[in-house]
Amino acid sequence: MKLDDLRPCDACGGPVNPVFFRLRVDQMVVNQAAVRERVGLAQFFGGNDRLASVFDARGDTAVAEASQQTLNLCCSCFCGAHDVAAAWEKVCKRNEPEATGATS
Repeated sequence: MKLDDLRPCDACGGPVNPVFFRLRVDQMVVNQAAVRERVGLAQFFGGNDRLASVFDARGDTAVAEASQQTLNLCCSCFCGAHDVAAAWEKVCKRNEPEATGATS
């Protein structure tokens, strides 16, 4: 981890502590059509999912990554003092202008 990546706790805003936790949160989206297709193939092959995976034209595209964020949490927030989901939303909002600014 680079020194530039250090920042206060994303949940409580507390100072950088000597011991902290860094969490990577991935938000995933399931492609329901791909899942239905795969389940249909498995049913066609008598419930054999391995055989269905060989004949699945989509491959591993049933799940796509929608968002990835990294959270820095102090020990008390990591142990349950604050809501991690709320901290994740805060980090998403903080990183939003960077993404929109890069495309303009």
